[in-house]
Amino acid sequence: MGGALGPPAPALRSGPAVSRTLPPFPRGVPSSACTFRPAPALRPVLFHRPRPLRRPSPQCGAPTGTWACRWRRARKARTTASGSSRSASFLGPEIMALGLLWLGFTLLGALQTQARDPAPKLIPAPPLDRVPLQPDFKDDQFQGKWYVVGVAGNAFKKEEQGQFTMYTTTYELKEDHSYNVTSILLRDQNCDHWIRTFIPSSQPGQFNLGDIKRYFGVQSYIVRVADTDYNQFAIVFFRKVYKNQEYFKTTLYRRTKELTPELREKFISFAKSLGLTDDHIIFPVPIDQCIDEE
Repeated sequence: MGGALGPPAPALRSGPAVSRTLPPFPRGVPSSACTFRPAPALRPVLFHRPRPLRRPSPQCGAPTGTWACRWRRARKARTTASGSSRSASFLGPEIMALGLLWLGFTLLGALQTQARDPAPKLIPAPPLDRVPLQPDFKDDQFQGKWYVVGVAGNAFKKEEQGQFTMYTTTYELKEDHSYNVTSILLRDQNCDHWIRTFIPSSQPGQFNLGDIKRYFGVQSYIVRVADTDYNQFAIVFFRKVYKNQEYFKTTLYRRTKELTPELREKFISFAKSLGLTDDHIIFPVPIDQCIDEE
């Protein structure tokens, strides 16, 4: 009986008439071929391990197949995937080693390129004892605003002449006889302010850069006033070591923007005494922007 208590009963197949108390005959076997015989005598049952039932292997050639076919295909796919993952994990270290090998070749090539194209060779800085030092230096008279009208150094080039504009440097004397130094220069149409501290050394007129650890890569920085009359001009020598490379420069200060021929020749002569040539001497272009603003 079908309905809410279970699935509907299957429809009866058409076939030879059978008794209601007996199951239908197997399909394709006539009723005349079947006779009923008495059951044989029962034999004693011996305890033994029963053979496991084997499920017949279904034919899985069709795309869909039965649930057993689908189960077998899923199991085969898992086995294949597991084998692939084992192969990938086995090849992983080899691939990593190959990648590291190529990385090593790349770094080696970069080092060889640097060896072929080293940093430009600079004129060595002169010893400090060859650089004059202003006798009886008066730090209170040296302070104030200076215009930078000439620069020369082993990192400067003559072709920068038209691009190098004039700037100012102001020395403000503190109670401990150090200077607060502020340079104002025009860069990209903006006024840049560069502030640092010069600390006096044991020699009057010679200074060291204060708080040098703030300046990455700078190992030493020395400032030495070579010549000045305090009111008209000053020639100052700078030497710094940056990332094991030694740079030096000298600047010509003026209280005004005017550069006289006598001071020009004096500065050129001093720069050449340091080992520099005409290719390393620049006279900045005078400007008004930034440097004249208070």
